[in-house]
Amino acid sequence: MKDIFVLIAPGKRDSRNRSVIRLEPHIYDKVADLSRDTGLTMCRIVSQAVEFAFDHMEEDDNADPC
Repeated sequence: MKDIFVLIAPGKRDSRNRSVIRLEPHIYDKVADLSRDTGLTMCRIVSQAVEFAFDHMEEDDNADPC
């Protein structure tokens, strides 16, 4: 069964900490399109996507830590 990524609208526990991240142009375009289509900020979309990825990431003891 496939996991489903669902965007969540703003709530009371929003982060006020603003950070800068860099995205590859094709990823940026996808996030910008999704932001335009949903009305959610790019920051909120990226934050939720990263959290979803971490929650569903398999642990690999041999993984390169970057």
